[in-house]
Amino acid sequence: MTEQGEAINAKYGLRGIAIRTLEQTVSAVALATALPRAPDPREAGWTTIMDEIARDSRTAYRALVYDDRRFVEYFRLATPIDVIQRMEIGSRPASRPTAEQGEIEQLRAIPWVFAWTQSRHLLPGWYGLGMALESARSATARRRWTR
Repeated sequence: MTEQGEAINAKYGLRGIAIRTLEQTVSAVALATALPRAPDPREAGWTTIMDEIARDSRTAYRALVYDDRRFVEYFRLATPIDVIQRMEIGSRPASRPTAEQGEIEQLRAIPWVFAWTQSRHLLPGWYGLGMALESARSATARRRWTR
């Protein structure tokens, strides 16, 4: 379990709140692990489909973010990343100081997502999903017809 810096004080700063937070955590772990659920024979099929969706979504996302040479320019124009990079918030700088990687690879995850969120353009969370779902739908339809 990982807690971010600002959450630590909110969850553990006062004894009563810390005890309640620990109770909730222990309760959630106990409920999740105490009684194993019965296996579902459909799960293997679901897992296969979800693996395909993840693969296809990742492929589409990476093709845009890493393979399109104009993407960095679009990112800089569509988001306030220039302002976010100048702000001294958080415990680390917005970018890693490595010169051998591209600009997107150097950017840390929080400024990357924060920049998109500020423009109300939730690309990191959703880009590629539509294509992956369409591909899964087509593949599922093909499987039904070939049985």
